[in-house]
Amino acid sequence: MSVINRMLQDLDRRRASGEERKALPVQARPLAGGPPRSSRWAWALGLAALAVIAGLLYWGLRPSPRAAPQAPAGQPGVAPPPSSSESGLPDAASLRFSERLGTTSVFSAKKPQPREPAPLAEQKSPVVPLLPLPQPPPPAAIPAPAPPPPLAAKEPVPPPRRPAEKLPQPSIDKQLKQVSPSQRAENEFRRGTQLLHQGRQTEAQTAYRAALEEDPAHRPARQALLGLLLEAKKSAEAEQLLEEGLKVNPAQPGFAMALARLQADRADLKKSIDTLQRTLPQATGNADYWAMLAALLQKDGRHGEAITHYQAALRLKPQSGVWFMGLGISLEAEGRRVDARAAFQRAQATQSLSPDLQAFVEQRLRELEPERR
Repeated sequence: MSVINRMLQDLDRRRASGEERKALPVQARPLAGGPPRSSRWAWALGLAALAVIAGLLYWGLRPSPRAAPQAPAGQPGVAPPPSSSESGLPDAASLRFSERLGTTSVFSAKKPQPREPAPLAEQKSPVVPLLPLPQPPPPAAIPAPAPPPPLAAKEPVPPPRRPAEKLPQPSIDKQLKQVSPSQRAENEFRRGTQLLHQGRQTEAQTAYRAALEEDPAHRPARQALLGLLLEAKKSAEAEQLLEEGLKVNPAQPGFAMALARLQADRADLKKSIDTLQRTLPQATGNADYWAMLAALLQKDGRHGEAITHYQAALRLKPQSGVWFMGLGISLEAEGRRVDARAAFQRAQATQSLSPDLQAFVEQRLRELEPERR
């Protein structure tokens, strides 16, 4: 049974009046020989319910009565939202009775039909207001970057001066600093010492000789070179080096003693004595110097002079047993036996002699004993 039939039957049951029945459409009028009067009331009630349902659907699907936003001046308006018919939603116009009573639905919604896409030329994109893009300025309008500010000077700023005051112009010394020969000699000496510490003796000798060429009076360089020559047993070069040093500065008792020793080793006593005597005025307070000269004089047979120099040395260093022994030998050679015995006794009393020298002194004492009557 369809909905229309139920409505007609409901009208008949309620015994609806003729006006209610006239409100029905012509198509909803019962046919001749139709149902009884009670069915008419059913039909009237069905139509009323159908009207109520249609009204509710209409008011429920109606868009809210809000004012559409106004587009700002100077900009194109926004397209209005599509209608219910375009959106596919049912509206009041789409609700209709079925033309045929045998359908299952009273009303149908208008479904959106697929439409063919319009050509690209006919498609219209939604109008969206866009701000104009900023155009880059021409190259000539771009300002050049400003140079960085100069760094502040760390020097104190001078006080402001009066206009009449004139500052003196600084004088520029264009002369290069001259290195003195003694400074150059010192530099070569230090370089030679470094080479010597590295075991490079030949190069060290060259550096020491270069230092003496710059400054012949540079004593440390000469002394270091002398040590290398003596270690290498170059006696002739060592003697020449010492003689040159004494010519530059005679007041060098150490160099004179070393030169005299080298000369005495090669049996040149006279030259060695002459070397010591030339430098004797600069060695008056040197006991070793006096004793060495006395031994050379004694060896050369000049015992009188030897006694004088031994006595001068013992006055400066009275605890030397070897020098007392040398004095005793020269006194005995001069025939002064008593003085010689006394000198030997003083040498023995110092207890500083080696065993061999101690035996020699004891022997001399036995021979110098006084004869008993």
